[in-house]
Amino acid sequence: MATITISVVILGHNWWAIGALFIILLRIYFLKEPQVLIVTLITCGFFYYWLDTFKQHNQDLQQQVQQQLDQSVEFDFTAWADELDVDGNILKTVATLPQTDTKILVNAVIGDKTTKEQLEQVTGRIVLNIRGNIKLIDEATNPGQFDSRKFYALQQINATLSKGQVKVVQKLGDTATLIGWVHKLHQKVIAYFETLPSNLRFYGETLILGYIRSDFYQENQGIRELGLLHLFSISGFQVVMFIKLLRWFFNQLRIPIEITAILTLLLLPLYFLFSGSIPSLIRAIIVGMVAQGLLIIKSRLTTLDSWSLSLLGGVVIEPGILEMLGGQLSYLLALALVFVRGLKFWQEIIMMNLIILPLLLATTYQTHLLAFLANFIFIPIFTHLMVPLTTIGVLIFPIFPVLSNGIDYIIAELSTLITWLSKLPGNIIFGHFNIGLALLATGMTFYLMQNFKSRRGWLILLSIYFVGFVGLKIPLHGSVAFVDIGQGDSIVIQMPYHREVTIIDTGGRLAMPLKQSWQRRQKQAKTNADMFLVPYLMYQGIANIKQIILTHADADHAGDVEILLKTFKVQHLYVGQEMEKMPKYQQLANKYHVDLVGVHAGQKLPGLPLEILWPIVSGQGKNEDSVVTRGSFGKLNFLFMGDLNRENELRLPTKAISATQVIKLGHHGSKTSSDERFLQAAKPEIAIISAGRNNRYHHPHQETLATLAANKISYFSTARDGMIKYEWSLFGGHWSKMKSE
Repeated sequence: MATITISVVILGHNWWAIGALFIILLRIYFLKEPQVLIVTLITCGFFYYWLDTFKQHNQDLQQQVQQQLDQSVEFDFTAWADELDVDGNILKTVATLPQTDTKILVNAVIGDKTTKEQLEQVTGRIVLNIRGNIKLIDEATNPGQFDSRKFYALQQINATLSKGQVKVVQKLGDTATLIGWVHKLHQKVIAYFETLPSNLRFYGETLILGYIRSDFYQENQGIRELGLLHLFSISGFQVVMFIKLLRWFFNQLRIPIEITAILTLLLLPLYFLFSGSIPSLIRAIIVGMVAQGLLIIKSRLTTLDSWSLSLLGGVVIEPGILEMLGGQLSYLLALALVFVRGLKFWQEIIMMNLIILPLLLATTYQTHLLAFLANFIFIPIFTHLMVPLTTIGVLIFPIFPVLSNGIDYIIAELSTLITWLSKLPGNIIFGHFNIGLALLATGMTFYLMQNFKSRRGWLILLSIYFVGFVGLKIPLHGSVAFVDIGQGDSIVIQMPYHREVTIIDTGGRLAMPLKQSWQRRQKQAKTNADMFLVPYLMYQGIANIKQIILTHADADHAGDVEILLKTFKVQHLYVGQEMEKMPKYQQLANKYHVDLVGVHAGQKLPGLPLEILWPIVSGQGKNEDSVVTRGSFGKLNFLFMGDLNRENELRLPTKAISATQVIKLGHHGSKTSSDERFLQAAKPEIAIISAGRNNRYHHPHQETLATLAANKISYFSTARDGMIKYEWSLFGGHWSKMKSE
């Protein structure tokens, strides 16, 4: 526990944990066991040094990156073929910059079909030539967003290659080394799995190899929503299965148990390398190695001692493991298994779900009431049916493909059942659970594992969740948030006490057509809304949206509207006049039972906290038809311009736009909007520009920035500042932004 708190302090930058460390050491002191105290202090000293050294080394690597930012680089590097991810015309891998220790993410374009075929067919090692620009990995610029920069920094990867291009220099082929043999075997196994039916491949790779595709949870969202993650990527039963298989094999050869233990001890690290060194398997690997070591020396340890050694060993092997969600869930579930012994099966299921609930609410912001039932049903099914069936289906496919296809059908039906259950009523968008309350809930859950019948304990636990839930669902302030959605627009307006939520535009991504079929990617990329907007809404605990206003039909404003309609309950969808007659919006309205209304200037809509200023005539959903709205929030008047062009800006009534304090500039700060005469009529104090970083249109244009400067209008930009947010309450209002650099 002391090591956990040290990790939280050094890598998590949570200085409050110093108090927790002091309490732990004080508790040990009052045990009056000098040896325990000395061992604890030595352990604390070692891990403080270990984690601080890791942190300092990472900072040195980040300084190396800073010196090379935006520089054009070209270099050759050697990679193992099984570490290359080729999808369409994109290659993804990790490379080390020459003459440095700096690891970078490579996301490079494959120039021609021949190069792609070479990359797909190569075995062993290959030398690649990479060129592009060095840039920092994107950080989280919206609350609730996954922080890629922090995640990769924990693996000492601190930069990425922008505008990368790749070509093959030389195929080195196979190497006669143990590591080379493992890589070659891994590549062959992965290639074999590619030939399997899709559902059998998904389950086989995950349940048997511990290898999780980047699109696994996109294709199997019900698994995440019902809290069944531990069956696939956290429990480490792949390692248990591997050990059992080795034991059976060596037993058939009449090899003594001590020799079997030695061989298993040596093979487990190779299995870890073979699996792709997945952090969530570290705990299970170490526990397996400890168990084999105890067999060799004919000794025993308690399960709690084994768990503790696996945690300490995990931090040595992967210093950042306790800052990764997979590592946190793995160790938390394993510790809970120690405490639930003696409970009935249904009680174990309840407690195992409750122990991970605070962590999931703090990181994914939602849960499902059917999670308990799902675990009760599917744990036995997976343990006694799906794992054996999947293993059989994988092994016999070359001999009995018909039987494997039958197993694939069973897996598909099971996946359909899981998805169906996840769509039943019961999904709760809770919001970001306060870290203090999450720790209290976790501690109380451990207490209830030992005192399951304690009514007072259950009442306290429910009270903790109630306080956290009410605090999120009934906030005492309102907000206007300009979401950093990339190259697009999305504005979230929350009234105090969550009386209503209004969203202006949803963002989206402009699809770039591919000329040839070989360039088409098989893995579905996440939408901008899935990465930026939806996590923010869930972080805020928003489950119901009163209305969505689509200013016009461009993809960067309205492209992701269906993502919101299928994720949240939406009452009204407002579009510019005549857009409501477009088939795609009518289909969406019918599919998701949303009230679709075309709006125009002067129209009064019940419950809408905005006044509509444009359009005044019917349009086609183009820039010049943008829905322009005005509203007062706190003590400020806001004007939201969509992508309205200069000509129509000047047609807006001066009386309606005057006395504006805040304006969301039209067309992402383009010179085609924000006419100086219009700005002089509106007289805003602050301008907001919603644009993507390093966008291909070079928004905002210098002409617009010059106009703002000439009229003494300060501005925020999502490209520079991340999310920009205005919050107000009875005590006044204030602005905030996500980025400081």
